[in-house]
Amino acid sequence: MLEYFNSFKKSAFRIEILQRYNVDEEQEAYDFFLKNKKLPKWFWEDWCDIIKQATNRWAKMQRVHLINFPINQYISFELEVYKKNIAVWEEIYYIPLENLEKEIKSDFWIFDDNIVLEMYYDKAGTFLDFKEIKDGNDTYIQIKNYLLENKRKIEELF
Repeated sequence: MLEYFNSFKKSAFRIEILQRYNVDEEQEAYDFFLKNKKLPKWFWEDWCDIIKQATNRWAKMQRVHLINFPINQYISFELEVYKKNIAVWEEIYYIPLENLEKEIKSDFWIFDDNIVLEMYYDKAGTFLDFKEIKDGNDTYIQIKNYLLENKRKIEELF
């Protein structure tokens, strides 16, 4: 999947719909956060490098997370992670699930409003796979536009 992040020219957009992602690479940092209420300094450097590379080529990275309130411990963890992302110029927003007027069935990425990657997770939030969607990209673009029109700044939750 890294090739998509290294090759987009103008924009990358992500929608996150889950309230818990079960990611092996995050588990140690998540456990640290639960114990210390902060992130370990070493955590998330690789992702921040991807954002910096995009910023250096004047490409924009945006994400919207649909959040259920009251927020759970994992979303609190994600909010701390988002602070690191924002510091290197990723634009991050949220929409309260209760305000959502469209059904969104899966997480996805859109690169340059052209390439769509639909993300698949199991019920525990473990990543299973992704699929590049060849047809119907307009639907994803419409969802993206709807989300960006109804977004709220994630900083409101810090």
